Amino acid sequence: MVAAGIAAAAALLVAPRSDPPPAPVIVDGLEIAPRVTVVATDGCMPPTGEFPSLNAPGDVAAPRGDVQVTPSGVRVRVLAEGCAGRNHPGPSDVVTVRMAGWTMDGIEIVHMRGLTNLPLTAVVPGFRDGVQLMHRGDRVRMWVPSGLAYGTTRTAGRPGGDLTFDVELVDIKPSR
Repeated sequence: MVAAGIAAAAALLVAPRSDPPPAPVIVDGLEIAPRVTVVATDGCMPPTGEFPSLNAPGDVAAPRGDVQVTPSGVRVRVLAEGCAGRNHPGPSDVVTVRMAGWTMDGIEIVHMRGLTNLPLTAVVPGFRDGVQLMHRGDRVRMWVPSGLAYGTTRTAGRPGGDLTFDVELVDIKPSR
């Protein structure tokens, strides 16, 4: 998974360096990738700073401030704008993201600080709806109703109820 994340970043363009890149660090048997600087060839730079947060946001249960609502009911607030005016992902594209997700009571269900490739055909419908509003480089928080996630009842390995996700869209690979 780490190699796939590094490969995804390299596909954009890794800033040239004269010194060799740092080697991965091994912590408790887990390989941690070195920090990679991504420089886009089209002049669109990704936001800076650590993302997503390690803690559930204060508005995990309900949005505060301006939100956009999709026809399906997903609520989306832009945390940082990326490349406005560029393409949005389509429903069958593969997106490269950093993300975290929580239940409405703040229990973390997913946390991916490294780059992760997700086929939008393989995610819950609400996540797909929210990501399709994004431009490359955007960071958003989305509130997904249970009917567009895993349902209202928690089952083995799947959360129940409404979910909140923080997502940074790093790249879009159009479906063929």
